[in-house]
Amino acid sequence: MKNNPVFSWLGTALSSMFAYLSAVELKDLISWILSIVTAVITIAFTIWSWYRKASKDGKITKDEIDELVDNLKDKGGPTDE
Repeated sequence: MKNNPVFSWLGTALSSMFAYLSAVELKDLISWILSIVTAVITIAFTIWSWYRKASKDGKITKDEIDELVDNLKDKGGPTDE
């Protein structure tokens, strides 16, 4: 039986293509996870900073809560509009 180089090249090309697609999907997944982690850290820092400022006088008022909501909306949170 003769060796046919076409099948060898085809197999190599397919393996290379699937390896590339796996790497692209992995990079996309890592990027997606990092984006979520960054968003959570940003929101947590905003809430922490607000809480430190709002609780200095020992009580949290409605105006201070409204300020937190406005700050979170500025960070890209959900809006009512």
